Amino acid sequence: MIWTLFALLSLVVLGGFISYYGDLQGRRWGKKRVSWFGLRPKHTAILITSLTGAFISLMSILTLLGISPVMRDVILRGEKAIRANKELSEQAGHYKYQIQIYGDEVLNAQREKEQKQTELAELQKIQVQRQQIVQQLQQKYTKLLTSLAQTEEALKRESTAAVRYKIENRNLADQNYRFAQTNRSLAQQKRLLEDQRRGLATSNVALSSTNDSLRETNSGLTKQRDVLTRENDTLNKANEYNEQEAGKTVAKLEAQKRELALVTAQLEKARQDLNYAADELEGTKRYFTLTYDQVRRGRISVRAGGELARAVIDAHMSADAVRTQLAGLLDEASKKAQALGAAKGQNGRAVLIVTQRVATQASEFSFGEEERLSGFIQLLTGTDKPTVVIVSAFTNAIEGEQVIVDLQPDAASPMFAAGRQIASCRMNANGSDDQIKEAIAQFLQTNVRNALLKAGAIPQVDPVSGISELGQLDPIELGLVTLRARQMRGDLVLRAVAKVDITSADPLDRNHLRLEVVRPTGNAKDS
Repeated sequence: MIWTLFALLSLVVLGGFISYYGDLQGRRWGKKRVSWFGLRPKHTAILITSLTGAFISLMSILTLLGISPVMRDVILRGEKAIRANKELSEQAGHYKYQIQIYGDEVLNAQREKEQKQTELAELQKIQVQRQQIVQQLQQKYTKLLTSLAQTEEALKRESTAAVRYKIENRNLADQNYRFAQTNRSLAQQKRLLEDQRRGLATSNVALSSTNDSLRETNSGLTKQRDVLTRENDTLNKANEYNEQEAGKTVAKLEAQKRELALVTAQLEKARQDLNYAADELEGTKRYFTLTYDQVRRGRISVRAGGELARAVIDAHMSADAVRTQLAGLLDEASKKAQALGAAKGQNGRAVLIVTQRVATQASEFSFGEEERLSGFIQLLTGTDKPTVVIVSAFTNAIEGEQVIVDLQPDAASPMFAAGRQIASCRMNANGSDDQIKEAIAQFLQTNVRNALLKAGAIPQVDPVSGISELGQLDPIELGLVTLRARQMRGDLVLRAVAKVDITSADPLDRNHLRLEVVRPTGNAKDS
């Protein structure tokens, strides 16, 4: 916003300046009566005024474009921004329409959900009603059993009353006999008693009939109850037996199903393992055939165990930093392998980390380059001490193929501080240059090498020759030492001194080692 106001204000000021300066130039050239291109002086002055105003406007606009990125974007990209804004507005409308559609779909889904919930509630109500009906039937069955028990109790009571009536009838007959013997004079009473006896006899016959009927009814009900009880027990036993048999059958089917699934899975896994093994054997066969032909015809570019690169991973580094440093180490090894005749593979490098296979009794696991690289990153992240990682050839590599390598981590422990003597020996500098050079080489290969190995130095294996070495001294440095020894002559002491702090991961070169030739002191000894 500030640049826009500044540009508008500049245009206003520029308009006033162009008017003033154009009028000034017009009056100036008009007074001189100059004529261009055969025009009249008046028209020439008008042309000069117009050209001056246009030039000032052009330079002002160019200056404004140069110092104001906002105005430059507005002028150069304004039309494109307007079109883009229009397209974005159309897209926003389209997205709003899609959001509305999605909102309608969500509402429809919610309505369907509510409808399903309503149906579920109705089904639950129906289920509750059915449960209530079942409970009512159970209650009726219980009431029926209770009624049957009450009927049996009533029959028992009526049977007891009939027996009591029989006993009373006998007592009355005895009394009638006694009354007939003792009260013959009471004929009327006898007749009344006889009438009563006959009535009681009639009642007895009726009660006997009723008793027999009730006994038959009781017997029928008892038999019906026994039949119903036996049928109920039979049905319950049959139901329990059927449920047990069904449960056993379902359990057997489930067990057979699980066994069949397990056998199917085992067969499928065995088939996959066989296919994988067959493919792997076929690939191994082709690889060994090709490798055998290449070994017989090709030239070995990198020998097994040959070192291609090394780097020190500092302590307490993050996982991303370790990944970056390992990637750089592999790139360095790839460049060196390419220089020796190796070719790039599918991973874009001339080196490939060897695949590690772990076999168990159940299966076999393979860890490729990415998995092994992740394992090294996890191992080296946050370590307490610096670690040197060496990239060395896992097998011999033929010229034109990718080199299979392995990463070998080792502790980078300090050995010699800067300025400390590593080794020394006496030498006679009166001989020829070749003899002096041979003595220096012997000193490096024996005294210095032994001292470094004793201190824990990690040797380097040459990828071409396969020879283990601790480094190489620059020929120029060797020539300078030979020149100093020849100039000093006589009995001298040759010393190897650490230029900087040397760790077990550092090579033996001019950046880390310095050779000195000094006069011997009284107690100078070889070391």
